[in-house]
Amino acid sequence: MRAKEVKTGTRGVAVYYPFALVELKEFSKSDDYEETGELLLIFEDSDGAQVTLKVRESAIAEMVERLSKPPET
Repeated sequence: MRAKEVKTGTRGVAVYYPFALVELKEFSKSDDYEETGELLLIFEDSDGAQVTLKVRESAIAEMVERLSKPPET
């Protein structure tokens, strides 16, 4: 079992995962998608393990928008 560092804050829960996510294997709607708008992103990490993230579709849209611009320096 891998150690995870979990931090809580005012805007939710952040989880530190110490391995690089190297490949997006698939994505699909969560079982409760109609209620939550959440998608399941299934990655493979650098150690070969499967990692599933549950993310709101709106958060993915925000990431795509932010990543389409150069980082601020």
